[in-house]
Amino acid sequence: MVIGGYESGMDIACHHVALGNRVTVIDPGHPWKAEAGRGAGSDPSYLLSPRTRSRLATALGTGRLKLSTGRVAVVAPDGDGHVVSTTSGTRYRSDLRPVLATGFGPGLGPVAPYFAKRPDGWPVLTDDDESTSTPGLFLSGPSVRHVDLRFCFVYKFRQRYAQIAKTVGERFGRDISGLDFWRAAGMWTEDLGCCGVSCAC
Repeated sequence: MVIGGYESGMDIACHHVALGNRVTVIDPGHPWKAEAGRGAGSDPSYLLSPRTRSRLATALGTGRLKLSTGRVAVVAPDGDGHVVSTTSGTRYRSDLRPVLATGFGPGLGPVAPYFAKRPDGWPVLTDDDESTSTPGLFLSGPSVRHVDLRFCFVYKFRQRYAQIAKTVGERFGRDISGLDFWRAAGMWTEDLGCCGVSCAC
């Protein structure tokens, strides 16, 4: 049983199906349907990526994957397993503890006090991914947000590494020409204005 049907949930489900297990995925937004995304284009922050869709088709073809639309209300131990109940009253029984794969939250752990927070809880960053309250402290990873842009998948947030390296290198007067490789490889997102939900960056 996997609760959450976006990238993480589907990755877990597809791996378990490939190992011969039966898996049920529950998600209220049925993200496995192309039209279900909250955004447009191919951004896996809102829709499943093409690779995940391919893996999903393979997993569905085995007959061992069930996709269920529902909002989980309660997960409770039940004998030697667990019962997952949805808000609509549907109950699912699982022999194993369900896996929660509902995404990232804005938590920064021990560095949280060094970042101002937006009203939605995500950290406030400069255009170079630097803390606005602690100069010299940069953030990389799934908690990077710029207005409505999400950099929550590794192939997205790694495109910001060169921007941080450039900023630090320039401040210390270092040669940053080695970063040109990142730009040539299309792995450097400098202009945040080009990044919509189409995943073009």
